[in-house]
Amino acid sequence: MAQQRSLDYFLNQALSGSPLLKDYKYQILSNAQDSLLVKAVQKPQVTATGQILVAPFNNNFGYDEAITNGQNYIAVMGVSQNMFMKPYNENLYENISLQNKTISNNAKLTEQELKKIITDKYIIAYIAYSEFLSGKEILALLNEEEGLLKLLAEKGIYKQSEYLSFIIEEQTEETSILQQQIEYKQDLYEMNVLCGISDTATYILSDPDIRQSSAIDVENSPVYKQFKVDSLMNINGQRAINISYGPSVKWFADAGLSSTELLQTYKHFGFSFGLNVSVPIYDGKQREKELTKLKIKEDSRKNYQDFFKNQYSAKQLQIAQKIQSYDQLEISLEKQLSSINSLIGINKLQLNNGELSISDYLLTIKNYIETKHQLSLLQLEKSQMINELNYISF
Repeated sequence: MAQQRSLDYFLNQALSGSPLLKDYKYQILSNAQDSLLVKAVQKPQVTATGQILVAPFNNNFGYDEAITNGQNYIAVMGVSQNMFMKPYNENLYENISLQNKTISNNAKLTEQELKKIITDKYIIAYIAYSEFLSGKEILALLNEEEGLLKLLAEKGIYKQSEYLSFIIEEQTEETSILQQQIEYKQDLYEMNVLCGISDTATYILSDPDIRQSSAIDVENSPVYKQFKVDSLMNINGQRAINISYGPSVKWFADAGLSSTELLQTYKHFGFSFGLNVSVPIYDGKQREKELTKLKIKEDSRKNYQDFFKNQYSAKQLQIAQKIQSYDQLEISLEKQLSSINSLIGINKLQLNNGELSISDYLLTIKNYIETKHQLSLLQLEKSQMINELNYISF
């Protein structure tokens, strides 16, 4: 007997195996290392320098001794550290934090997009499976009548042509069932591929039971939150530009030996220290241009944010109204299906008593099949609409 699989099974497989969702986790881990790098750069930087230089010369050959000293021996340990870096470092930490928020938002959006795609595919596969089961139900009903109709046709109660029409309809239904089975297996295979499942087995799918989730306020949606993060990123960029045009101060010190005579190096141990100060004065108005670029970027971001906010409620309302109309139509089709099903029971008795033509009986069966198909398509579209509403409302 085939195993049963639920929508949650496929969703869990897809989410746990998604390389993109894993990549987002790695990006956050990488950003954690960036934070540690910022902290490491704040500390004093120590370097060791060694040099042995020999420049041979005589009266007619060699570099000028005033430049090279003929020879040079250096072994120095140096240390340096940037001062007054708190605003710069805080801005870097803020930038990394905003990057993590962006990654988290992207992960949520990717997860929801993946859920929507898998759920849509599951709904399609489930409807195909349901139609396959309905086809088997109809075929069983026809098979049940075949023996009796053959007997009645042999007795002359029904024409052989009517009996042959019945057999053709039965064969048509068998072919339809085979096509539905192939379609269902194909849908199942495609869903396995989407979820990263290496399996060719055929499963029984449980009812997906797609329910409408509660709508959230637009400002709590991950898309809208990302607009806010992007705004903060632009502010952070402006702050970084302003900080980069401020004065920078760096202290340094070194200790070691430096001598032009190898045998006298022990006499030339020493140390030095000092400050480096840098103050930007003029750069061709690059700062102004960079800030203008960020302002243009912020204006564009705000336009997208306003458009999304206006569109969000309208889309929710439109889909919700469409689902309500589907609910009403579904009730109507279910009543119609129930009536046809009752009529089939009555027609079956009449057919067995020779009181109803086979063509009229088959017409009722065809009406049942068509109504059942319409209901399946409606349930498919309704479930997809609910899935779409849940997607934009999460």
